[in-house]
Amino acid sequence: MMIKDIVKDRKKGFLIDSGNLEKMKEAFLKAESVIRKAVSENRFVVIRHHNDVDGYAAGFVLEKALNSIGYSRNIMRTSSRTPFYDYTDALRDLNNFLSSKSTTPPLIILADLGSNEQSMASIKRLKTYGIEFVIIDHHRFDAENKHEAVSFLNPHVFGLGSELNAGALATELAVILDPALKGIEHLPGLSGVADKSSGEDNDAYVKLSGYTREELEKWAAVIDHDTYYLKFPERTDILEGLFMPGANNTRIINEIYPRIEAETERVRAAAKKYAKIEDFGKFKLVIIEKSLVSDWEYASSKLIGISHRLVEGPKITLAVTADSISYRADGVDFKGVDLLEKLKKEFPAALLSGGGHDSAGGISFNIASGEEILKYVRGYIKKI
Repeated sequence: MMIKDIVKDRKKGFLIDSGNLEKMKEAFLKAESVIRKAVSENRFVVIRHHNDVDGYAAGFVLEKALNSIGYSRNIMRTSSRTPFYDYTDALRDLNNFLSSKSTTPPLIILADLGSNEQSMASIKRLKTYGIEFVIIDHHRFDAENKHEAVSFLNPHVFGLGSELNAGALATELAVILDPALKGIEHLPGLSGVADKSSGEDNDAYVKLSGYTREELEKWAAVIDHDTYYLKFPERTDILEGLFMPGANNTRIINEIYPRIEAETERVRAAAKKYAKIEDFGKFKLVIIEKSLVSDWEYASSKLIGISHRLVEGPKITLAVTADSISYRADGVDFKGVDLLEKLKKEFPAALLSGGGHDSAGGISFNIASGEEILKYVRGYIKKI
C-alpha cells in the first residue's frame, strides 16, 4: 500500500486547548519527523509499552496511526511487564533485528516505560548496533535518557508534571502523524483516568471523550483486568475490542466488570483484616504485607489501591514484600522519587532500584536489607 502523504496537511493544533501541550509542540513535531523518516526508509518500527492501561493505550494508538497512513507490515507492538525497558526485552529486540537479516536498524519507540537509569543499559546496548529510540513518557527523567534518545517527549522537560500521561501524549502524536485518524478521541481521557491523572488537561480530555469519569473508570478497570492476563503477544483485534467503543466493547464490559467487583470485595475484606493503620495526626499510614495477603488473581494486583481506600483524608499506603515496597500518597507532601535517592545513598549494599511518580511508585531491594529499609522509610514518613 502506498504510504499516505499528509505532511502538507499536518495538524496545527491539538485535540484540546492546552498551554501545556503548546509548550511541547516542537517536541511533538520532532517525534513525528523521526517516525516519518523511519517510515520513508521502510525501517522496522518496534513499539514497546508498559502493560498497564496507559501504556497499552499509547502503544495501541501509535500502531493505529501507522496503519492508518499505510504502514503496517514492518511494525511490531509489544508490552513490557516491567515499568522500564528490561534488558531481556532489549536483547529480544536485538535478536529479532539480527534474525531479520535487515541491514537497516529498526526504530524503537518506548512508551510509558519510565525515563530513568533502569532503562539505560538496554538502550546503550542496542545503540551499539545503530538502533535509535523515541521515548514517550511522563515520569521524572534522568538527563542521560534524554541525551540517548533521538526524540524525547516528556512533559517534565518543560517544567510540567506527570498529569499529561503517556496515552494522551501518544494520541496527540498519532493525530499529528495522521490528522484524518478518527475514533480515538476518548483514549486520552480513558488512559488518564486509569493512571489517576488530574488537572485541567485531564478534565478536558474526559469531556472530549463523551463519557463520565465514572464510566471511564469502569471501562479502564475492565481493560486493566484483561491486560493483566495477557502474558503472550496479543492480536490487535483483542485490543480493538477492549479500547474501541461499540456493541462488542459494551458486552465485554458488562460481562467482566461484575466479576472484578466480586474479586475486589474479597481482597478488600483481606486488606481490612490485615492492614496496619497508624495515625500520625496530619495523615494516616497504611501498611499491608502483600506477600502474606495476596493470591494470584487479578484483584490482588490492586491490593495497594484497595488498601489505600480503606481510610479517608491525607494518607500514605505501603504494600510491602520481602524485597519491595510499593507506595501511594494523597494529601501528603511525600516525594517517592527523592526517597529512593536517599535510600540509595544510605544503603549502597541494598541494590536499590525503582521508579514511578512521587505519589505512586515502587522501590526494590535485596531481601537482606528489607527490615532496615522499611524502618528507614517509616522514619522518613514520620518526619513529614
